Amino acid sequence: SCKEEIERVRQALTFQLTARGRPSVTYGTEVGLRGEKEPENRSDMIFGAHPLAEHVRRWLEVRARHAVLRQGRSRLLAVDDTFLAYARVSEDELAIVALNWGPRERVLPSMDLWQTVHDARDAESGRKVKLSQWPVPRRSVRVAVAALPPRIRAWMAQTAPAREVVFAIRSAPAEAKSVVVAGSQPELGGWDVDAAPAVKIAPGADAAGVAELATRLPAAGLYAYKLAAKDTRGQVTWEAGGNRYLFVRDEPGAARV
Repeated sequence: SCKEEIERVRQALTFQLTARGRPSVTYGTEVGLRGEKEPENRSDMIFGAHPLAEHVRRWLEVRARHAVLRQGRSRLLAVDDTFLAYARVSEDELAIVALNWGPRERVLPSMDLWQTVHDARDAESGRKVKLSQWPVPRRSVRVAVAALPPRIRAWMAQTAPAREVVFAIRSAPAEAKSVVVAGSQPELGGWDVDAAPAVKIAPGADAAGVAELATRLPAAGLYAYKLAAKDTRGQVTWEAGGNRYLFVRDEPGAARV
């Protein structure tokens, strides 16, 4: 699954050992055992030293030292095709996890809250880091831990505000009477096209730039969605291809998609 790239396996394991939930590692993962399909996926075990075994052991030790990685609440900070960052908070501890599998260095989204964290350290090396200027090198995972400042405790306790999101519909089938944005969350109908936000299409509208659909979605949420078109007979046509994904950042103003 990782195309013979051990660094991708390291990244996946680091995510698994720092995300919420209880990790379960399939035997052989820690020694680089190959095999995606039957019968290779249950081949004989290999015994002996392997870099992945040390990686799993080291991150299990980090997880054991920091309760926030075992029981903390989570909040997404950034999501795109090559970058994922999230915060985890327990009673007295903060953890920030950032995964960058893109071609360039990344940093956390700019937030005044990071200025209140003065004792953040890299969870693996113990070196002090400054979250507001924390570089996450390409193809790497970084985890920082710190004592929990009161402002971040209050921020995590708040319900994320709703933010206006404007979907600019570029095109629709010629027979479409309306276009629906249906998705995974209740605000997008829970994949029910009759409950999802919709916009009417003016008769004779050009194929391009046909409509804009405005709705409000809770910030800091990740939404899977697709467009669907309804014709005059009530027939529904879903757009081709896989789901689209939208992360609504907690920022002022409307987000345009």
